Amino acid sequence: MRKTTITKSQAGYSWSQTDDSLTISLPVKNVTRKEVDVIFAEYVLKVNAPSQRYVQIIDFPFPIDYTSNQNNVQLTDSSMEVFLIKKDTNVAPWTEV
Repeated sequence: MRKTTITKSQAGYSWSQTDDSLTISLPVKNVTRKEVDVIFAEYVLKVNAPSQRYVQIIDFPFPIDYTSNQNNVQLTDSSMEVFLIKKDTNVAPWTEV
């Protein structure tokens, strides 16, 4: 399995990928899951944490499988991790998110 890691984007988040999934780490902490709105569709991810005055909109270069049961959101001590399944696994590794 091939894995590519981008340590940080200019927008302040980091991401990594495998052939079939994408993980985005966002600088959202000290909140509960109920305090964060996470919306994803085929080509976009939107995260809104009103208590931190944080909004991030990320456009994807290729589609994700937004209906997959494997997609999930997890809060850690230092960030929020959004795990998403890629729709087309026959695409070369993504070079940007």
